[in-house]
Amino acid sequence: MSKKLIAVASAAALALSALVGIAPANAAVLAVTVTGNIDSNTGTTAAQPILINVPSQDVLRWNASTDGTAANTASLVRLQITATTTSDAVRVTSTGGVKLITQAQYSTSTNRKIATGVQALDLTSDATDGFVYVYAFNTSTTAGTVVVTSGGSTLTRYIKGKTAIGYAYNISFTSPSTGNVSDEVILTGTVTDGFGNLITGLTSLEGITATYFGAATAIATSTTGVWTESTTTPGTYTFGATTSATAGQGMVGLALTAAPVKVTALGTPKGNSFVAFSTSSLADQITALTASVAALKADYNALAAKYNKLVKKSKRVALK
Repeated sequence: MSKKLIAVASAAALALSALVGIAPANAAVLAVTVTGNIDSNTGTTAAQPILINVPSQDVLRWNASTDGTAANTASLVRLQITATTTSDAVRVTSTGGVKLITQAQYSTSTNRKIATGVQALDLTSDATDGFVYVYAFNTSTTAGTVVVTSGGSTLTRYIKGKTAIGYAYNISFTSPSTGNVSDEVILTGTVTDGFGNLITGLTSLEGITATYFGAATAIATSTTGVWTESTTTPGTYTFGATTSATAGQGMVGLALTAAPVKVTALGTPKGNSFVAFSTSSLADQITALTASVAALKADYNALAAKYNKLVKKSKRVALK
């Protein structure tokens, strides 16, 4: 190697050692560790969001367990953020229905409320270990994001809310206003949680009590009348109410078996839904309509005969 090349290499090595020397000893790579009662998804992609219960009460809970059991009522996940340096600015933002609260807010029960959640936090990493703790929840069953920025680096985690019949807060069904006797009337409706999220996956009237009055006698068992969830709009259900052989008024009362208790932050629940209709015999209606048409036809024929007589008479008068 020539003396010139040796000199250049030495200068480069010296410059590199100088840069290394001034780099902070506590420099780190931005990292986010999510803990809580969640499933095995990592949340690093939209296709694998972290799942956590949508809040069912105005009390936000975090559980260190990660077994993801449905019975657990935890609605928060905790993000342990390792900033790029200690005492560094860390910005945390969220999208969709995802809301954020700080460690200090979580530590005070009065701040552990739905309304406390925000979608942007500006924090400072710990002076000793560079950690920042943030809690997140989602009021929607649509995935949202948490975006963490520190030292010019950014990490994103996807969080999706989940809800079930145990969180039902509203029920709403409708039906046609009329139906045929000895047949069925099809009811269509939804069950939602306190945020209006559709509760999907119900395979029957589970968690719902149905009462039949008058011309409505029971849930229908025909192919069209059985309980069915829409394949195009999951969370929308249809089922049939069998009608009696005698024409009259019918009503179906639907109620959430576990009557929802009003939560101020979620508004007034609608735990009951009533649909009313009248029934009549289509065969009788056809018979009546046939008779009516026959009567109208007879009247028409009589009028036509009178008209024809008048025409003939007027022609005779004209010829004279």
